[in-house]
Amino acid sequence: MLTAEEVVKSLPMLLKEHPELRTEIYEIISDEFVRRGEFYDYMKKSDERFERLGKYSSRRISEASGEES
Repeated sequence: MLTAEEVVKSLPMLLKEHPELRTEIYEIISDEFVRRGEFYDYMKKSDERFERLGKYSSRRISEASGEES
């Protein structure tokens, strides 16, 4: 059985010799990491939420300022 260190050291050579492994390795590790498209979708939704929150906060501040006058 190979050690983790041996796998890491041999990986660049294996990928050069067997480029088809890239897809298989990608599928294995994609369960551990967020994919680029998923990350962009998450960030877009976050931006939209922060934008709505900013508008809501601005409106509330304006309303509060108007009430105090």
